[in-house]
Amino acid sequence: MDLNAINTNVNRLLSNIWAIIAFLSAFTVGSAADVTITYLNADGSESVRTFPNVAKFTYSVIRSIVSASTVKIYVSDTGDDSNDGTEEYPLLTTTKAMSFVPNGGAIELVLLSNMSWVEDVYKNNIKVLVRLNGYALSLVPKVTEEWNYLYAISGSNNTVYFNGGSIDGSQVIMPADATDGEIDGLTGNSCFVKSGGIDAAGGNLVHVSYGVEIIDNDCYGLLQVLNSVGGFSGASFSFSSPSRELGDLIIGKVSDDNGWYKNIQSNLAI
Repeated sequence: MDLNAINTNVNRLLSNIWAIIAFLSAFTVGSAADVTITYLNADGSESVRTFPNVAKFTYSVIRSIVSASTVKIYVSDTGDDSNDGTEEYPLLTTTKAMSFVPNGGAIELVLLSNMSWVEDVYKNNIKVLVRLNGYALSLVPKVTEEWNYLYAISGSNNTVYFNGGSIDGSQVIMPADATDGEIDGLTGNSCFVKSGGIDAAGGNLVHVSYGVEIIDNDCYGLLQVLNSVGGFSGASFSFSSPSRELGDLIIGKVSDDNGWYKNIQSNLAI
């Protein structure tokens, strides 16, 4: 009986068992990435094989195409956009989170830290519930050589709900003109939720509720109804601004001779 050979085989078997355990674990945690396994052959040499993480990839695809139910995505400044967006493995950016929502779909966007919204999203007929939960969402403008502007979500018939969960610190922070006078071309209809085009049907709605504090910096709007129609509603929220009123967050309001707004509906005094 060759004890050395038996010992070698046992060690190789144990090594391969641990490799298989690590390989299987990679399919159940972490991001939807390829998974590599390194194992020992009978002659003691190493072999390496890489497999696509089919289970997680399939889950991501299904979640992106199913519009009948709300997709719940967590985002954090310590997250990673290769994660799957769960509370344990959050995404890093709102841009990646919004990519999971098809036209006609819905998303519950849950903040796990203070976050910034830095990219444009063009969608139609979507519902976005932003759960701030004691964190701040800063809306970041785009700066070019000619102007700076803010169109975070554009399209038609989109609804955005900001919910603070009645928790202190739940803030929506509107940007200021950060160019310090270097750029004078600030577009007059810069806003967070914008109708899709000059003659777009609009129909966009912004609702703010339950402990949200809107912090205005005298520059941008929250909703645009220019050449379109829309709605702005709220309950149990607060608003602070250096010099503007709440109604100044609505860009493009049109009034008739009696002072009634013709293209905006609201339960608030705007």
